[in-house]
Amino acid sequence: MAETWLFPDDLIHLKQESIRTYNALSATPLPDPERAELDERLFRLSIRIGDHPYWREHPHTPAARVGLHRGRRRRRL
Repeated sequence: MAETWLFPDDLIHLKQESIRTYNALSATPLPDPERAELDERLFRLSIRIGDHPYWREHPHTPAARVGLHRGRRRRRL
């Protein structure tokens, strides 16, 4: 059976924001100041995601990271 997780909403929102930021970086060529600002934002979001309190009580496995990327909010059975 595949693992399921109950990710907190704030962690889901951080991940969604990081995906939006990444997409903005890769969508079109950007002027250097705007690119630098988005790079910095993506870096800070990555730190906040990796440092989120959720990971202190749950394994930070590749499968969990994929689940987070997909925005899963299912409960363990």
